[in-house]
Amino acid sequence: GAPRAGERWQLLLRLAPPRARVNPGMFDRERALFRDRIHALGVVVDSRLNQRLAAARPGLLPLREAVAAIIRDVVVDRDAAALLAGLAVGATGEMSREQWRVFGATGTTHLVAISGMHVTLFAWIAAAAARRVWPRSGRVRGVVDREPFAATIGVAAAAVYALLAGFGVPTQRTLAMLGAWWWLKTGGREHTGLEVMSLALLAVLALDPFAPLASGFWLSFCAMAVLLVGDAVAGGGAAHGGAAHGVSAGSLRVPRARRVREAIATTVRTQWQVTLALAPLTILWFSSVPVAGLAVNLLAIPVFSFALVPLVLGSLAVLPLHAPLAWAGWRTAEELYLACWPLLVRAADLPWASLVAEPAPVVILALVAALPWLLLPAPVPLRLAGLLALLP
Repeated sequence: GAPRAGERWQLLLRLAPPRARVNPGMFDRERALFRDRIHALGVVVDSRLNQRLAAARPGLLPLREAVAAIIRDVVVDRDAAALLAGLAVGATGEMSREQWRVFGATGTTHLVAISGMHVTLFAWIAAAAARRVWPRSGRVRGVVDREPFAATIGVAAAAVYALLAGFGVPTQRTLAMLGAWWWLKTGGREHTGLEVMSLALLAVLALDPFAPLASGFWLSFCAMAVLLVGDAVAGGGAAHGGAAHGVSAGSLRVPRARRVREAIATTVRTQWQVTLALAPLTILWFSSVPVAGLAVNLLAIPVFSFALVPLVLGSLAVLPLHAPLAWAGWRTAEELYLACWPLLVRAADLPWASLVAEPAPVVILALVAALPWLLLPAPVPLRLAGLLALLP
């Protein structure tokens, strides 16, 4: 049979250098092979020397393969099974070309691969559970305080999930940021979000110096930088306004309807800021911008992050304890995916879903130079100038 994860094989190979065609505006396969440290491409030659030397031992790779196989056996719809396996252990190899087309056209690919948002959510859930357990654990309570205990459990849970997901650049970045943030917080050190992101950047580069050759590296860190700068600007403005009026935000009772409106406005503003900020990079790497993602992500992010991913991970957690309950959770996630899929297809088929463009490098540089004037709270004439610079 075909080799399985964790097995050792002896094979007779015909090797060749990793050469590939490089066309302007197209995927650079040689760079991808170099990034993944693939030094040669091989073809198996039919020979009696080909044999399996050792079966797979218990380990991470066989565990990921086993979980993906269980999900494929339980979930009826093949596309749904491929997506759930990707969300559970990062095994996206079985996803169809149509799925990738729809997720790419709607700007939701970051939700399919295990993203930093999912790892962070998993860490917060684990830390919250640790805070509930800490008062009831006499021995632990006498050795370590509550917050360091919660931080340790949260980072450990995030590390396990990141390893199950394949430990890609987004999960590396998130794990490093979580560790740095909790280390600074529990140590009582003053810090900013950009300082934490800088520590995460150094950690990712130390783990994988070739990470900048992947598009995910730039998209992940640039999106995080936009969010952090936006929060810093908004926080500075709020603080300045509160001081000017002599009123603290905590002393006001804000109506629930107003809080909901402000939350929706913040979400929309954040979404279009990230979409605009990443537009030059997405054009540079993929020659297109998912315009539909601005609206689709407003609904897809809550569905994936607060319904689909918790169902998948909760089922994975209870699988060793109660397999039928885990199967029921995965089938529920399957029904949720099947309910959302037609809406994603309709959005992907809209004529304006994706903006395809291959501008000259000087145009991309102009986009990068114009973005700060549009995204940051600059005077109105300068923001209009930034908007006009984006139109070409």
